[in-house]
Amino acid sequence: MVAGMIGEHRPNPGLPAENLGPSAAGGDPAKLEGIERIIRKGMIAGVVAGLLNLGMVTLGMLTDFSEVLSDWSDPWSFLDVALIFGLTYGIHRKSRAAALGLPILFLGSRLLFWAETGSVGGISVTAIFLYYFVRAAWGTFAYHRIQARSGHSPKTGKKWFFWVSVPIGLLLLVFLSVGVLVELGVIPDSAAVPGNRLSPRNFRTLLGNDLVLPGETILYFYSNGMFSILEDGNFFTEDRVVSYERWEGSLISQSASFEEISEIDADFGEGILENSTIRVATREGGEFILLVSPEGDGDKAFFQLLRQQWRKKKGAGGDN
Repeated sequence: MVAGMIGEHRPNPGLPAENLGPSAAGGDPAKLEGIERIIRKGMIAGVVAGLLNLGMVTLGMLTDFSEVLSDWSDPWSFLDVALIFGLTYGIHRKSRAAALGLPILFLGSRLLFWAETGSVGGISVTAIFLYYFVRAAWGTFAYHRIQARSGHSPKTGKKWFFWVSVPIGLLLLVFLSVGVLVELGVIPDSAAVPGNRLSPRNFRTLLGNDLVLPGETILYFYSNGMFSILEDGNFFTEDRVVSYERWEGSLISQSASFEEISEIDADFGEGILENSTIRVATREGGEFILLVSPEGDGDKAFFQLLRQQWRKKKGAGGDN
């Protein structure tokens, strides 16, 4: 009884938990301060990453003399910059969705960039940023756990931000994943591509199926396949034009050297969903068709370079 009167202190049950201080409510002020410091470092890293990307994209858009900066000249890169700043603000608001989204976005965009350029330059800088982003994500979740134990309900923004940002983040992750798979040659590109942008994997596939011959250089390529370039496609090299498709399990191809071709004409599709048709006629009376996507005017670039190569081989300045 005496011990209870002298040594025991009971908090007023009428006081709310937040008025008792972090220790009485189950929190740890020093630990909470350390976690907030980790989150701030991640937020600072996000701002720096956004500014660096913004600078590179701006320089890439304004200059055309640097081969390195040309990889940053895509206007869509500004969307990546905006997302980095948006997710960084979400980390400032201690949003767990934003804290998870930032490292996923950053790593996904870097993987796509490396796949497009064929180089893994800047991997050490990427690792440093990812370190701070992952630490900030861990800190954000730890912050919420501590606040939940202390009876606090931290203000982290509106619920609509979570329900909007998570689907957008997942959709972005899907697009990034598809982009990486396209650049690696796992699935076909939806647009016609110059030969120097054809992935080594796809070139080996064509070579292994005797569609391209040893020593040939592909100048332009397009596949109408969905999961494999062997489903349907066409290309031309310095010496000939090739069209192929898989039919009832067999790979069927048609080809003609430029010396054998009598005419090349095109019927360009109307709209982005309609492939353009390029007709190749031979001197012996045969002909075959090339289907090329209009995405990014790749069909026109394909057709123009094809005719230029044909005229070059014919040794004539006219179209015929």
